Amino acid sequence: MGLVIGQRKTVDLPHDEGESAVIRKLSHRKLSEAAAAQQSQGIGFMRELGGELMQALRNEDADKINRIQKSQEANIASYHRDTLLEKGVVSWTLEPALDDSNRTEVLGELDEPTAAFLAQAIFEFSRPETRDEAGNAPSSLSNI
Repeated sequence: MGLVIGQRKTVDLPHDEGESAVIRKLSHRKLSEAAAAQQSQGIGFMRELGGELMQALRNEDADKINRIQKSQEANIASYHRDTLLEKGVVSWTLEPALDDSNRTEVLGELDEPTAAFLAQAIFEFSRPETRDEAGNAPSSLSNI
């Protein structure tokens, strides 16, 4: 099915025995938001590094850039973790309960292992296939 509406699953939290969370599969739009947030953060970092690095990047050959982009297709590092968490965690058995009024604040209080685990679970549930996983797409679709 091409729609992600209602696609949810429960994951056991490995660092909190007996606790679990419900995550949702993210749509292409929500994944794009997470990718854009990560890119925006990266652009700020690049500006801090300065023009010399930007010039070096501009001078790289197209094949190397293409290999890097291909390797990033299914890499969680390409997606903003807080956005994945905010868009993908539906509920959990932890206290306090998660709801729309406290979502950002409570998700911000997760410890590192739990935040990393949940973001990875959401990413794995939602991520697009890489070109290699999808095989060779018909040529009419490869230009989309």
